[in-house]
Amino acid sequence: MNQKSELALASAVMRVFARHCGSDLPDLHVSCHDISLPSVEGKNIYVPVAFGSRQSFLAACTEILHNSLDKFGFAADPKEVQSYQAFCIGISSMLYAEPGPPMDSPASFGFMPTSFVLIRDGVCPALGLPLDDFAVQSCVMPGDFTCDKDCLRISCEIHDPVVEAAIMIKYFVERHDPRLVAVLVKDDAFRRYIHNFLNDSYGPISSSLLLFLLCSMSGLNIESYGADVFESSRPASVKTAQTSSSFWLFGLIEKMLAPSRGANPHIKERWAPVVDALYTAVDKERRRKGLTGAPLEFMLRVQAGSDSQGVSSPLIQSMLEDSRSW
Repeated sequence: MNQKSELALASAVMRVFARHCGSDLPDLHVSCHDISLPSVEGKNIYVPVAFGSRQSFLAACTEILHNSLDKFGFAADPKEVQSYQAFCIGISSMLYAEPGPPMDSPASFGFMPTSFVLIRDGVCPALGLPLDDFAVQSCVMPGDFTCDKDCLRISCEIHDPVVEAAIMIKYFVERHDPRLVAVLVKDDAFRRYIHNFLNDSYGPISSSLLLFLLCSMSGLNIESYGADVFESSRPASVKTAQTSSSFWLFGLIEKMLAPSRGANPHIKERWAPVVDALYTAVDKERRRKGLTGAPLEFMLRVQAGSDSQGVSSPLIQSMLEDSRSW
């Protein structure tokens, strides 16, 4: 049996339907068992061992829709059930994709550019939170993610930057206080920021998808927290930014920003072994050939490996030495 993981996206989508029917739905968990067909018991979805995240999503939606009265206490019209099941199949192709390669070890969430920028420039200013780093790892699992205090492990089938960002923002905010998610989605500055940043980067529905996932995954009422979401984002007039040609002004701004900038230690830690190995190989090959320096072409050849034909062709620099006039 595998470790339980959160089935947050299925919980989010099915919670909307349950509230439409006058009921509610708890957060669901999923785990693999040696069974032939999926089943649901309380908050737990049990799936066959070979199931991935998308299969678990569809299994959970199907089980809830067809056992809503017996196991979740709400009745639904059969036509609505059929229509919503078709919707779940369609949205699953938006939320999930073919599994990507898993990560061997956790990395800083700064390696997820969209999530990092949204948290740094949108979430932290809106809530007044410090930009605390946390570890992220992509893994094979039947659910969407598992999390603890030190690491967030996300399914390899979740590739979409917006879906990934919704999960990471929820995790980041709830580490401080779960109630802050409701404050965040109501914040005008945050709504304007995600509207401008996401819609320009990923299309016109990206910011709506992020807000929908944040609200529904956190158990918030979509109608109350999302109906007026972009009303304040519509500018009344177009404003033109003022610019200055003063070199000293820009220099002062750069000097003020300098203390907050710096190298990410996680990047250096991950790349140091690769760089050291390359420099060692270059130095060894340089000594073997009796060269006093290491031209760029020579280093590129060492990095690329041995010649496929087994022939050691001369360097272009050596070929041009006799014909140079300087």
